[in-house]
Amino acid sequence: MKDVKWTFVFVGLIIVIFLIIIPVFTRKVFFADTTDYLGVARYFHGDLNSAIRNTHNWDYGLFLSFFLKMFNSIILLRIINSIWILLTALVLYKLSKNKKVLWLWFLSPIVWYLAPYIHPLPMATFFLTASYYLLKKYETSNNKFDLAISGFFLGIAALFWDGMLILAPFFIISFFFKRKLSEVILFLFLFGISFSIKLFTDWVLFNFPLFSTFRQLGSTMLFVLKKAAFTDTTSASFLVHFIPTNLIFYLFAITPFFFTLYRSFKQYKQEITFIMLIFLFFVFNNQPRYAIIIAPLSLLLISKTINKKELIINSILSVILIIFLIYPAFVDTTDTNIANDLEQIGIDFPNEVFLAGSSTKGQEDDYLVFSTLYYGDKIKEFVSWQDYNLAIKNETIFYQVTFEPDYSKVNEIRNMFITLGMSRVSNRNYSEVKYLISRERAIGLKNFKLVKEYKVLNVFKKEFI
Repeated sequence: MKDVKWTFVFVGLIIVIFLIIIPVFTRKVFFADTTDYLGVARYFHGDLNSAIRNTHNWDYGLFLSFFLKMFNSIILLRIINSIWILLTALVLYKLSKNKKVLWLWFLSPIVWYLAPYIHPLPMATFFLTASYYLLKKYETSNNKFDLAISGFFLGIAALFWDGMLILAPFFIISFFFKRKLSEVILFLFLFGISFSIKLFTDWVLFNFPLFSTFRQLGSTMLFVLKKAAFTDTTSASFLVHFIPTNLIFYLFAITPFFFTLYRSFKQYKQEITFIMLIFLFFVFNNQPRYAIIIAPLSLLLISKTINKKELIINSILSVILIIFLIYPAFVDTTDTNIANDLEQIGIDFPNEVFLAGSSTKGQEDDYLVFSTLYYGDKIKEFVSWQDYNLAIKNETIFYQVTFEPDYSKVNEIRNMFITLGMSRVSNRNYSEVKYLISRERAIGLKNFKLVKEYKVLNVFKKEFI
């Protein structure tokens, strides 16, 4: 009875933290991919002071835009993010009926790490876990409806997070290896129905149903072939620079007692196979947030074998890691200061078009950062630094990579090549741009002169010759 009471208090406290404290008191706005999802949400809401550029999922941003119409605040979007985390806990408890899994989930460092984000990963994690729950339910009920909804839910996960399209085959390989072909077809059919919403969205937005799918597969190919570099600038990014790979971070981010997963291998071979396939796929990149995808199933299995003493030690270590990971999100005022600077710039230079960024790596295209942070109406527009530089050079290709094998061992007179790239859509020359906003004082453009400094930002004026 005492354990039940403390579990109730613990869960209640966690709900309050996730739904009130984190959304309201997190001061950092920009984590990995925030401009993509929040920027798209504000674009469809109709209050983004710039053109949009999104390299990730359009459907999630469109989904968030409906909530912005109810309450135009980042706090609401963080609450929605937290709700997916809480719903995942509910599914885990339904699966195990074990209070230990609640403790492990709510004390998982990766859960807290992603709590302040505006990102589809918690949503995708919930639908993946719910898909697994319904699949296990089907094994006992033999009700085809459970199997169908399981496939539908996995399709929803892929709809809102592009990475799930790549991971879904791992799920099918792991859990359908010995099943009937009719079961696989039914599962895939319902998966296709929910995923087809993405095809419809791409058709409406781009007149090409496979736009997002091709972009995702192309980006993945570039990454695998080491032709593009992706960095994680989130609060824990400094951690991964001090270890040889992300292996240690992945092991401890889910739970310090992740190693106890081996105890479940004989009884849960399918689950372990799925976890290991995902683990190996993601462990060699610099995006540790992906660990949340395998966290629910990992913690579910660990909860079945971990004893009380191990749970206490795990909890202590987890709290230390959680504090270490989320502390920067509560004390980093950079984003708040930029937002305040932009408000003042709008007052000092009303109704102007601003070029945004500098030649400094990571700031070449700050226009989306500024437009996403700015909620006023005095700044007319933010313009892309990268597009501006292409325009003044009279160029259109932003990025292009050609793959052409040269290792043929036969006397072939034809060769195959694949070209991937990005180009400017607009022919705009930006002649109306008179001002530039940058975090730096050395911007890399000689014809702009510094005219005013703010707490974080600097304003430059173009000298017409």
